[in-house]
This record gives sequence, C-alpha cells and structure tokens, in this order.
Amino acid sequence: MVHCSIANGFTNGTGNQLSHVYASSEKFYNDFDDRDQRKNGTYIKSVLDSDGKGTPFTFTTFLRFRKYAGEVLQHTQILAAAQTRDINRTVIRYAEVLLLKAEAINERDGKPNAEAYEAINQVRRRAFKQFPVTSPSTEPGVELSSGLNYEGFKAAIQQERVFELTYEQNRWTDLVRWRILQKTLKDAVTNGDIPANWGKQNVQPHNYRFPIPKAERDINPEGLWQNFGYDGYDVAKTGANPYAGFE
Repeated sequence: MVHCSIANGFTNGTGNQLSHVYASSEKFYNDFDDRDQRKNGTYIKSVLDSDGKGTPFTFTTFLRFRKYAGEVLQHTQILAAAQTRDINRTVIRYAEVLLLKAEAINERDGKPNAEAYEAINQVRRRAFKQFPVTSPSTEPGVELSSGLNYEGFKAAIQQERVFELTYEQNRWTDLVRWRILQKTLKDAVTNGDIPANWGKQNVQPHNYRFPIPKAERDINPEGLWQNFGYDGYDVAKTGANPYAGFE
C-alpha cells in the first residue's frame, strides 16, 4: 500500500523522478483548512534527515502521501515504510457510508435535506475534532453552509470525498460516476496540478469504459456489442457519443 507513495529520493522535480511514484500537487494540500486533521494525516509536507545529517527537506511542488505510511518524520522512516506490506487495505469506511448517504439523498430529491446535512457534517466534525460527532458544532467553518441547492450540495460532496478519501482508490470511479473524468484531468494538466508528461490530458470520452475483450464478443451467439470509441463499436447500439457534453 505504501511502496510507490513515498519510496523515492527527495526531489521537487516532475520528470523521471516521479515516473513510478504516486505524488500529489501541493494545491490539494493547500485546499485543506489548517484545523482539519486530515491535512497532515494525508500528506507529507516535510521530513527531517533527508541527507543523513539532519537537514530538513520540504516538498514544495509534489507532495508524498502519509496515509498508510503511519508517522513519517525522517528519511530513514520513509525507507523503512516502503518495505512494509502489513497495513490493512481499506475496502470501505463508515465515513464513506455517510458521504454516500448524503449524496444519494441529494440525487433522489434534487436537493439536500436535514438528514443529508447531518451525514456529511458528522464526517466534518470528526475531521475537525469536534466530539461527539452527533452533536452540532459551534465552531465556524466546521459544518457545511446551510441553504445549498442540488448543485451546491453536490459540489460540496465531491470536495469532501477528496478531503476524506484521498489515496483510498475511489477517485477514478468517482470521476467516472459523475461524468467529469475528461474535464477534471485536462483541467488538472492545464492548471499544473498534474505534470504534462504524465499524459493525462490525452484522456478521451471512450475512456469512461474499458473495451469488451474480443474473445468475449466472439463467444456471444448474437455478437456482443463493443463499447463506444473502440474498434468494432456500432453507432446504432452505442450512439454517436454517449458522453457528449461531459468534455
């Protein structure tokens, strides 16, 4: 779970140094409220002893992930963490259940209700160390602003999932589900949040789905269709572009 998140040399470059390393733009770190304990629980901003002589090193461009690596303060701890594989893999956490509940209510009703607000606010109260999480917080900025419409609440849910679930293998499926995969990746490259040499700006509408293997199509007695955009797809079955408008 941690090998390719922090197991590399200390560098702020964006070239070959990051070719096989999961890193994150500093932008996402800065998006957090400083009071939010998830900020430093998710990212490693700086470490000590980067050269074996006690010299501090601060990441200023692309940060490494602390999540799953535990407490990492020194270079030697980073190297040790890269060798461990005994951290449990997250399948789903209660915080995600609450976020899914809030999102589902908003989608069902076309607007949030008190139950949806309570679900996301419980996640936020925990993040800001407001206990018990079932009691309203009086500290400004902890709870979500009231009076949001469907679009505003959906945007808040999307942002909260980034805060809560970063590096837990949810992001790609979220972007696909919301039909914003192509736009998000291209914007991230344009804004410098993803290095251009990672090739993410090349995402196309058909990347929302994988191609259906030819072997599976051949054994289907009526000839299984091919997903849009791949060799052999039929416009009559898939439409000219089922993802038009989501660029």
